[in-house]
Amino acid sequence: MMLERYRTSVNSVPDDVAELLLTHLGVPTRDDTISLFDFLREWHVGQCDVVLALLRLNSPRCLRCASAVMGRRITKCPPSLAQVRGPRPPAPRVPSGDDRRVTWRMRQYKKLNGRKILPGTPIYFRLEKIRVGLSVRQLLARGLRRKDLRIASRRKWIRLEGT
Repeated sequence: MMLERYRTSVNSVPDDVAELLLTHLGVPTRDDTISLFDFLREWHVGQCDVVLALLRLNSPRCLRCASAVMGRRITKCPPSLAQVRGPRPPAPRVPSGDDRRVTWRMRQYKKLNGRKILPGTPIYFRLEKIRVGLSVRQLLARGLRRKDLRIASRRKWIRLEGT
């Protein structure tokens, strides 16, 4: 509810800014016979609603009107705290098993007359996607299964960090 002491400052808002304000607040347009203060009071709009709506309209004129309604000067500053402190350090991550990387990979194919011969089962086609330096998470994203990695590690076709 709007307090009576804000009557003069709310009524001093120019008509064009008042129309933008009413549109932003979602209340219908008013007659010129009723003051802006009385109209907003009928619609149960408070001073903080008016100030927040004026600040969201984001123009120098609306900022001046918001300062008048507040009764205090509002200064709009760029965010400078981040420049003083620098960028925020990344949050510490707990390493999981998916962060291990492939350190060595054995060729899965044989050459016969200069051509690659691969066994025809689907696991071998998936194992062809393994590259040294990729993490387990990246390999899973490429379409490998955890079971493929277990089999390849058990058969000594690949080596993972920490194993």
